[in-house]
Amino acid sequence: MPVKKIVLMLGFVIIAAGITVWVATVIAPSLQASISWMTVIPIALVAYMVWRVIAGRISNKGDARYDNAKK
Repeated sequence: MPVKKIVLMLGFVIIAAGITVWVATVIAPSLQASISWMTVIPIALVAYMVWRVIAGRISNKGDARYDNAKK
């Protein structure tokens, strides 16, 4: 991949993270939600991603390229 694309994607990711943090700092005080909801949502999203990876790995036997790797 060309360096220009990597730098451009990295720039977009950094900008998106900054916007996300800024929006969270603006919205969080107005919600007056407990801190537990702010931790439950990211944990649930990570658990969902892990579940999708595991489910995809189990259901797709053709993509098991590391199962027969020599040690």
